[in-house]
Amino acid sequence: MNEVHAVAANTVVRPDPGGTYRKMHYEEGGLVTFAVATAEAASGEEVDRGEMEGDGEAWIDYRGPPGTFLELPYSRVMRGQVPDSALRGKTAIVGATAPSLQDVHATSTSGDELMSGPEIQANATWTAEHGFPLSS
Repeated sequence: MNEVHAVAANTVVRPDPGGTYRKMHYEEGGLVTFAVATAEAASGEEVDRGEMEGDGEAWIDYRGPPGTFLELPYSRVMRGQVPDSALRGKTAIVGATAPSLQDVHATSTSGDELMSGPEIQANATWTAEHGFPLSS
């Protein structure tokens, strides 16, 4: 029998009072956040909460503006129309990016553009994987 190593996680990322998404948290509602759970699954090691500030929050180290991370249509991946090399050794965040679903948000790097929720999660995951490089 194959085992699935699933972990429950919370996908909530809270905007700052101005509505911009700048920080991530270690946990929300008693569950670790998606970025923390994903970083732990990718590395096989626990994320050190001590590297985060105050009540377990950290600045998201955005890699760039919207579109910085590679986006692949899920349907193409499922049909085998994406080479294995596009995903091998990488963390994949699966999520809807259609603006009509209203999961697009202002970030510190998005300017007039909005960033999709999955790309915010990808940036937060990268931040956790790299030990929360930004500080106040």
